[in-house]
Amino acid sequence: MGQIWLQITLISGSDFGANQQLHVRELRLSLQDVAREIADLNQGRVGYLHIGAGPITAEHLLPAVLVATLKDAPKVTVRISVSDSDLMIPALRNGELDLIVNFLRASLPEGLVQEHLYDDEFVVFVSADHRLTTLKRVTLADLTQERWALSEPTLLYRQWLNRKFQDSGMPPPRVAVETRSVRLRLQTLASSNLVDFTSRHVFRQAAQQFGLKELPVKELVWRRPVGVIYREGGYLSPAAKRLIEILKTTAKEIAAEKR
Repeated sequence: MGQIWLQITLISGSDFGANQQLHVRELRLSLQDVAREIADLNQGRVGYLHIGAGPITAEHLLPAVLVATLKDAPKVTVRISVSDSDLMIPALRNGELDLIVNFLRASLPEGLVQEHLYDDEFVVFVSADHRLTTLKRVTLADLTQERWALSEPTLLYRQWLNRKFQDSGMPPPRVAVETRSVRLRLQTLASSNLVDFTSRHVFRQAAQQFGLKELPVKELVWRRPVGVIYREGGYLSPAAKRLIEILKTTAKEIAAEKR
């Protein structure tokens, strides 16, 4: 089958309305999907996937998933972009990503769908020799004098954390280190008195290596769903569909570990 060349010229001007621009963008994405489907029909299981993953799911979930995917389809090339939903959602809508594996939101922009995989919990933790580890119960008031290592304030979990303190009449956490890198925060906690708030799965994986301990803060245990997000009606290659199947299988194993 011969190659297909697709070219779309976007027209700008005062007489070109927002609805027409949206229609052209959707048409461009549809034509891109058609071209990719033709290529996949020629190549079979050979393909290219561009996946967006949150920092936590990239460390906790994806390694086992990628190993299984590459065994099943050894000629598939997978590119992983580690970021957060504030940046990945626009990239997915524009066709730059095939799918996202991350924490799910209560609502998504039009044109996207999500499938639940498993639930995670965010918890508070510190180095094992932190002074608060001697307490049987840690309150929000106990944490007001502590300094934290957290991700950026635009992220949903930071906003949730700030609201919990503010709803109790307290100032938001005092941030000493701000980075989206989970591993960097873990390494910093290991040799400091900082406090962090992140996935219990990640904490359990890192607790022994970095000498960390969870704090019993009842008010700050936050359950969050993890899942996969993709474009509604958009083309998913055989490799992408197989990856989603492996994600679901791995999620069941994670859920079984918690029981």
